[in-house]
Amino acid sequence: MKLIVRVQKHLVVAHRACDGGDWVFTLCRRGFEEAVGRRLKTGETVVADLSATILEQENQ
Repeated sequence: MKLIVRVQKHLVVAHRACDGGDWVFTLCRRGFEEAVGRRLKTGETVVADLSATILEQENQ
């Protein structure tokens, strides 16, 4: 499942890429960054799958 993930100060919030709904997943930013393998910028939006692999950049 693809997720659209938005990076906030201490959290990342996400929703399923197949719907434009509310931001329904809340994750620890540090844990998500460790899973992805790189630091993320506050305000950055990325598309990731559930294995925490970033598939594409939404904005920078």
